[in-house]
Amino acid sequence: MAKAATYLKDIRAQVRADHGGKVPDHLNLTIRNYANALEIRDIYRETIIKEGAEIYENGSMGNTIRKQHPLCGLLYQQEMLCLSY
Repeated sequence: MAKAATYLKDIRAQVRADHGGKVPDHLNLTIRNYANALEIRDIYRETIIKEGAEIYENGSMGNTIRKQHPLCGLLYQQEMLCLSY
């Protein structure tokens, strides 16, 4: 969770700048959740970059089938979650 801590610091700094130097109490949970969501997004993204956006599987007839990496859909969902924050 080292990246989340970095994101937390950056997000808090931006919120302080937008709210006169103070982080409103009602935003603490949202800020924490946003930082964690960004970290998970980064993990998905790094995995997809490392393994490739496509995977190959053997089909029932022995042929090779090219498919989208299973994390691509999760990455998209995580991106949408981050945008909502």
